[in-house]
Amino acid sequence: MAKQALPHRSWPPPCTDESSTIQMCRGMEDIDKFLAASMTKLSVKDRELTLEEVHGISRTNPEDLAFLEDKLDQLDAHLQKIKPATVYEKAELLNAAYVSRRNFRLMFLRCNRYEPRAAAEQMLMFFEVKRSLFGTAKLTKDITLLDLNDDDKESLQTGFCQILPVRDNGNRQIILFAYGLRTAGSPENDARAIYYVLLSALRSSEAKVGVISVQYAVGRHKDVKKGAGHEYFGQLAFCIPLRWAGVHVCIDDPEEYHIPLAVIRRVPPFYAAKFRFHHGSHAECMRALCGYGIPEGAIPISLEGAEPFLENHMRWYRLRMALDCHCTVMHNDCVAPNDPPTFGTQCSRLRSPDKLSVTMPSDDSLTRCHTDGISLTSGSFNPRPQGISRIVPLPEDVVFGETSKTHPGNVRLQQVVSEHAADYEALEKRNEKMDFALKLVHHMKSTGSRFLIRDPSTAEWVEVTDVQARNRVSKAIRNRRRTRSLARESRQGR
Repeated sequence: MAKQALPHRSWPPPCTDESSTIQMCRGMEDIDKFLAASMTKLSVKDRELTLEEVHGISRTNPEDLAFLEDKLDQLDAHLQKIKPATVYEKAELLNAAYVSRRNFRLMFLRCNRYEPRAAAEQMLMFFEVKRSLFGTAKLTKDITLLDLNDDDKESLQTGFCQILPVRDNGNRQIILFAYGLRTAGSPENDARAIYYVLLSALRSSEAKVGVISVQYAVGRHKDVKKGAGHEYFGQLAFCIPLRWAGVHVCIDDPEEYHIPLAVIRRVPPFYAAKFRFHHGSHAECMRALCGYGIPEGAIPISLEGAEPFLENHMRWYRLRMALDCHCTVMHNDCVAPNDPPTFGTQCSRLRSPDKLSVTMPSDDSLTRCHTDGISLTSGSFNPRPQGISRIVPLPEDVVFGETSKTHPGNVRLQQVVSEHAADYEALEKRNEKMDFALKLVHHMKSTGSRFLIRDPSTAEWVEVTDVQARNRVSKAIRNRRRTRSLARESRQGR
């Protein structure tokens, strides 16, 4: 495995005016001034959106298909200009389909507020960082736990970087960085562990509404490696197309400010404005987090100086090991949450301290469950364990059920059906109509929608398969035709 130094090229571009000043910060007052300056650089609309996101209010706007296609064309044009002699170009030569998938590129556009130039720069940085961590041979390969060495896995199992099993008030994932747990391996091992965790978060269907970061260094949980590798981690966190909706830094010692400063001095104003600093004891920091929509008890550290609660993290780790060893996901490393996965068997060789004996679920059950909402015990899966977060329908989702007609996502589906019904009816062959309906499903998913139904055995929401979603779209078109026919007959009868 290649162990090159992370590249000097940086995305996002470093702030030019305050970056030299922020390195000299010694206290909360200077940081507050820097954050206030970042906020003043935003437009009024962006300030409002930033404040809403940071306080747990999640808004996702429907995306116009023509708008997306125009932005994708602009992104491709920028890539063609800047890709010569870059790692991106090498990846394109290795596997052009891997780097050019529509949903893969859309994630970079969404992360960068649909700015094609910034998205193109981030894509180049993504491949540079990936090569520095895993080598050229894995540029166009899905990274799994099998690609991590034993030291990487040991670092991952410490839980210093983990996806918490609860969501904030905006139904967003919370990623905890507890640097006091960074007791294994080197900064390079830690960087590969962070990469794997962030890619796992990106695969979740909730990633489109953004994620929350909590950096915790209070009491005995201060960074034991004295900031080693933090510039790596900042570069890594912002090269992966996760939309950071809020970054909370919990600190009780001014000497620990090197943790966020290594990151904040590199980010543009619209990200810097999302940083919030909480200075005080564990209890004071937890109360402050509650004010931003992060539930009480979400952080797996209960008392000042207490050992962290890692049961949920190890449950997640065992699940990921089982899935990575038995399932090869045949699509992008930065997989779009709603891309239809196809599963193929892979050698079940385990290189982990955990001795697992697992019975794999069916492919259908894997596609129905969120990977961070499944519990793996020795011998079986428990698909919905106590205390693990559940799917919550969002406004853009299409829901099945009695009250579905008034749900905003269903109303939007009817609008899409009305726009394309004539094209559907013009097709003569049944398989052509099925293919057309499936394209409408993929269009809805590419703009952030999920197709959800309640599981009758648990009364919880699960995602349906593409076949079920396609049938739902076809039924909507037939119902529209039937309704229009009845209305026409009613008018003629008068």
